[in-house]
Amino acid sequence: MSEIWSRDWPTREGWYWFYGFEFGKGRDGEKLPRLVPINVQKASNDWIYSAISHFLYKEEGADGLWNPMIIPDLPNRSRLP
Repeated sequence: MSEIWSRDWPTREGWYWFYGFEFGKGRDGEKLPRLVPINVQKASNDWIYSAISHFLYKEEGADGLWNPMIIPDLPNRSRLP
């Protein structure tokens, strides 16, 4: 994992770690920050921040830190069954 954490929301497509409060601190029973994988994609005029089962929105109070996810090299296709 990269040692660089940022409060700035990513503006490059890819996978990121989000560590914080997905729905705003103290809302919906969130008492502790969570580590969540987020897929960032460019839409026609905005960015989409997609978790496993929901989306993240600044406007809904999501507050945390971001870190680019380091994806390992994939195995050679010849090794697949």
